[in-house]
Amino acid sequence: MKIYYLSNSQIPSRTANSIHVIKICQAFAKNGNEVTLYAQKDISMTYDEIFRYYGVENSFNIIGFKRTFLKGFVGALIYTYDIVKELKTRPLPDIFYGRYPYSLAGVAHLGIPLIYEVHTPPNGSLKRKVEKWLCRRRNFLRLVVISESLRQEYIRIFPWLPSEKIRTVHDGADMPMKRDKSHFYKGFMGHEENFQVGYVGHLYQGRGIEIICLLAHRLPQMDFHVVGGMDEDIARWQQTGTVPNLYFHGFVRPSDIPCYFDKFDVLLAPYQKKVMSVGGKKDNAPWMSPLKLFEYMASGKAIVCSDLPVLREILTHSEDALLIPPEDIEAWVRALRILQKDSELREMLAISAKEKFLARHTWEKRAGEVL
Repeated sequence: MKIYYLSNSQIPSRTANSIHVIKICQAFAKNGNEVTLYAQKDISMTYDEIFRYYGVENSFNIIGFKRTFLKGFVGALIYTYDIVKELKTRPLPDIFYGRYPYSLAGVAHLGIPLIYEVHTPPNGSLKRKVEKWLCRRRNFLRLVVISESLRQEYIRIFPWLPSEKIRTVHDGADMPMKRDKSHFYKGFMGHEENFQVGYVGHLYQGRGIEIICLLAHRLPQMDFHVVGGMDEDIARWQQTGTVPNLYFHGFVRPSDIPCYFDKFDVLLAPYQKKVMSVGGKKDNAPWMSPLKLFEYMASGKAIVCSDLPVLREILTHSEDALLIPPEDIEAWVRALRILQKDSELREMLAISAKEKFLARHTWEKRAGEVL
């Protein structure tokens, strides 16, 4: 099957959006499809460099467009026009797939089946109107949502859309690639004899960095590692005070993250009741399906995660993770102390999470489900 993935992602970038798009395109290709990704590309990098940056195979095509800095409807219109213009130079696909409704709307008249994926409800009247128009097209195949809570929200806002056209498919991850990691560990921050606690991800509001700082204060016999985050966010948290057992590793290329997982005994996902997106404009907590969580499950390490309804769609307390009330610092402290002392519990949680991941949440399984 020939799939054109229409995206407005900037590649490469540090956003989860770009990682998601690249990974699902690789998964479509691994499942035997011919895939072309349309995206905004950094002109200073070659395509081979982009594939290495994300740690994916050079298994699909990328059509890169110069990044547009115009926001709103004008920017969307220009970018969509560029995509439609380019499409006139090549054969049509079997499916148009995408998370960018404006580009899908721009090709809807061609009659090719459309699959639209969403990670949040529409955040404005224009986007809602475009989505509504898109979902009413005769060639609209299905709406893919990343959580059951988001599916219920779309049933509410578009009650006329047949429920069988809305499919819940959680996000995914890859199994870590085997590679020589010894050079990563030279000068690794921390103390080898300590219990190692890791967090991987951004430091946006609601991701739980404040919980991690409190835990580091309360548990000085453990080392806490924060991998990722924008430079300005890291600087702000470092200025709040020195915690000798809290280490900020900064941004790490997606392809290198598994090297850090290997050094940790436990992985934290301390999401709060409000989890803001890039720019702090949207609360994603009710709908999210974090990429990080599936990467954690694939890593073979025990997970301590916030007990939020949307995350219970993925994890089960005491079966494949410890689920803790988001803001209850005492409960987080107790959970880490229990896992520090009980290596058998750590191993049981890690094995169960990995088995669930392999059964349900690899990118290839996800790619099969959305099609």
